[in-house]
Amino acid sequence: MSARFLSTPAKDRITQAVKKFESFTSAELVVTVKKSSGRHPEASLRWGAAWAFLALVVLMFHPEEFDLHFIVVDVGGAFLLGYALSAYVTPVKRVFITPRARAESVRTMAKAAFYDLGISGTFGRTGLLAYVSSLENTIEIVCDRGVTDAAREACQKTRPLLERCLHANDYEGFAKLLEALGETFHETMPRATDDVNELVDEVA
Repeated sequence: MSARFLSTPAKDRITQAVKKFESFTSAELVVTVKKSSGRHPEASLRWGAAWAFLALVVLMFHPEEFDLHFIVVDVGGAFLLGYALSAYVTPVKRVFITPRARAESVRTMAKAAFYDLGISGTFGRTGLLAYVSSLENTIEIVCDRGVTDAAREACQKTRPLLERCLHANDYEGFAKLLEALGETFHETMPRATDDVNELVDEVA
């Protein structure tokens, strides 16, 4: 559903948006796009169980009688098929990932990425990360302590709109929202004349 965000054209357009964002403000924005933020084996197990249950129901109510050994093999095979399908087909797997599991895994990985990408090391502690996770179809924004309260509030208001673009595979809309967010940041965190770009603009 959000695979286009992993494409080169999407990353190039988002990089342009980051540069425009930073032309308005002293804040340092980094955007990272990941295929997933966790393996979510529980989702694959749920798919396997659902397929196994469906196979069992079909065999139980089928007019023809089946040997018990055949039923065991068939149900087991259905479980493996459902598990494998979920493991390798992203939209299928996403169905059985609970909203809580999505949010927790993305939040955890976003916080880790914030430090791994060096965003916490800016001179004024004005870095922020927009973390995009394709499998979970979720976005997390992490702000450093130098980001003003007004700017943080703007981030929280913008995040659902960014997520809507992610769900629609609309990276152009996503980029425009980032650019508009930069204008909002300008109100309380204007760009200084001697501002230095401390972090990479390219999508990580």
